[in-house]
Amino acid sequence: MDQLYGIKRAAALLGVHPDTIRPWERQGKIRVFRTPGGKRRIPASEIRHLRGEALTLPQRVLAIYGRVSSHEQKAKGDLDRQVAHIRAAMVGQGFDRIIEVTDVASGLSDRRKGLLRLLELARRGEITDVAVTYKDRLTRFGFGYSCTGSGATRRAGNWCGR
Repeated sequence: MDQLYGIKRAAALLGVHPDTIRPWERQGKIRVFRTPGGKRRIPASEIRHLRGEALTLPQRVLAIYGRVSSHEQKAKGDLDRQVAHIRAAMVGQGFDRIIEVTDVASGLSDRRKGLLRLLELARRGEITDVAVTYKDRLTRFGFGYSCTGSGATRRAGNWCGR
């Protein structure tokens, strides 16, 4: 959601007097929302538009999560293969940035550094999607609860072509 500004703040950002904004609203030159109390609120996107600033589209950021249970599996290249497999599956999907997060730990542990980092990135809204090869790489139980409320889309299993 766009940040909303009161009429005085919006006028200051635009370099005009608040009395200038009222006719603009009547003439349809600026989109204004009204609060239940009747106060005007101007979206930040309208201010950017009037200032001639380019429209910025939200970035799509993918977090690739890979996990193996032992250092032996990592040494055999299993972790690298997981990440490479996901990366290859996501080519051309329109992501602006890709972050790799990995762990060498049991899927039963909820104290994995990589998992905690992934959840924090999702909580802060810094990622839009999470991709794993299989659900059990992320967590053994409670997959439906992972990243709940973060707004991040989970991608697992079938999109890998399996």
